[in-house]
Amino acid sequence: MVMRDYQTRCLDSIREGWKQFRRQLIVLATGSGKTCVFALIAKQEVDAGGKVLVLAHTEELIDQAIDKIRRVTLIIPGKEKAESIGYTTDEIVVASVQTLCRPLRLAAWDHKHFSLVIVDEAHRGIARSYELILEHFPEAKVLGVTATADRGDKRSLSEIFENVASEFNLIDAVRAGWLVRPVVKTVPVQIDMKGIESARTSLGYDYEVKEVTHRLEPLIGAMCAELVRGIGRRKTVVYLPSVHLAEMAAEATCGHGIRAQFVSGQCADRDEKMRHFREGKYQVMFNCMLLVEGYDDDSISCISVWRPTKIRALLAQCIGRGTRPHASTVEAINAAGSPEERRLILAGSVKPDLLILDFLWLTDKLDLVRPTDLVVTNLEIAQHAKAMEQQGDLLELADFAARDYLKKLEETIRKNANRKARVIDPLAFAVEIHDEELETYEPSSRWEINKPSEAQNRLLTQFGINAGKVTSSGYASKLIGTLIKRQKLGLASVQQMNFLERLGLHDDLALLKRGEAKAKIDARLAELRARSPQAKKKDPQLALLVDLDEAPPARHEELVDL
Repeated sequence: MVMRDYQTRCLDSIREGWKQFRRQLIVLATGSGKTCVFALIAKQEVDAGGKVLVLAHTEELIDQAIDKIRRVTLIIPGKEKAESIGYTTDEIVVASVQTLCRPLRLAAWDHKHFSLVIVDEAHRGIARSYELILEHFPEAKVLGVTATADRGDKRSLSEIFENVASEFNLIDAVRAGWLVRPVVKTVPVQIDMKGIESARTSLGYDYEVKEVTHRLEPLIGAMCAELVRGIGRRKTVVYLPSVHLAEMAAEATCGHGIRAQFVSGQCADRDEKMRHFREGKYQVMFNCMLLVEGYDDDSISCISVWRPTKIRALLAQCIGRGTRPHASTVEAINAAGSPEERRLILAGSVKPDLLILDFLWLTDKLDLVRPTDLVVTNLEIAQHAKAMEQQGDLLELADFAARDYLKKLEETIRKNANRKARVIDPLAFAVEIHDEELETYEPSSRWEINKPSEAQNRLLTQFGINAGKVTSSGYASKLIGTLIKRQKLGLASVQQMNFLERLGLHDDLALLKRGEAKAKIDARLAELRARSPQAKKKDPQLALLVDLDEAPPARHEELVDL
């Protein structure tokens, strides 16, 4: 296989992470090769003398993992599911969670047999069935692999995983040219969701399915008419809350002259229907949330989710079915030397983008997940983007919303910043250097959520950051890493940038070298000192001159040079 740059970085990060953590998580966008990555991790463990257990929850994922491991590593894994039984001689065993969590099946394996447990679709790993298996192998390292590291019940995966070793999400993959760009078109059918209660699902609390089905049924005809108008010749998958509605929608769409079909887990001819869909005999496939995790068809170029949800992971999994580039372009993008080349290749291919048809769900709450939520993690930016979301490139909408939000944030920070303080607010520093990751940072793993250590607080204070405003160890670590990197590059210190702001010099501070910053400070001070007494009286920066002229040399050096 051809290793991509982000896959190599991911493998390196996992190896480095094992030095500190026993349980790690990696997040890789759907279509970016997460099965290949964990197959290579499994091979490394086997080469080191260990044995590996891979956990999955569907037949498709189990067979997919077995096939990929065999092709990538040349190791033939054992299978633990129903009548299939893994053997202690197997170097790698791929197991069904539902099968292995049964007491008799689990008891057949010694507690120390596996040295590494890999949890596929790890966003499900918080369920009790997974916990039972992980508790049975207490000494094994655990690697979680998912495309969506969030859940609808707000229970953080940090309850299981200590460290997010690597993250390469949808927006990263699209910008790097590995996945097609998602574009959204809002469909003008208003669906009243107000007052619908929530019910518990395997991914957390979501809208109650029976009530959603009841509200949608009278609108199926209108929704299918809009679907037909919107998809053109695109191969399309539509997700509905019930099999009954999927069957209704397929019939209504066929009435418009479009070749459509529905599929469910109860269909005796399910495999035949799916084969015909892959072969292009049907243009539209309706399903009741069946074609989600583990379903891959690179010719799909339109997705429409007719089941409203509060769960970002569920929407991301559905839309992820269409983000893969067409097979005819994979070799070319693998050979391309830059993201720009890859994006040009995709733009000129038979599948240049993924169309998301998004209906107008009317709710009385703000927790309905929309396509914008897939490319924006910051709540404030997401609200900006949703207000604009009617039609267009999702990344462009997200970028525009982010620029708008960050511009307003920068204005607020500058207006309220206390520039006389010895240390500055970390958010003000992030805005100053235009670091969007620092500006919108949220902790994701267990250690990141902890309070900053005393050593971290001391170091932040030495760098000129107000440690009291840094609320988590992860944020402190990211700040310190950024500060050290700037120091190694010889860029202006926090104190220098703060002082330049007080002197009224606001532009291009982030990339100033330390020597350049000192020269600007000296020149500005000389200019202020040269002013007439009358001008000085009107100048709000006169206080700075008084501070400096009355300060001892050491303090002057600290203010100007650090």
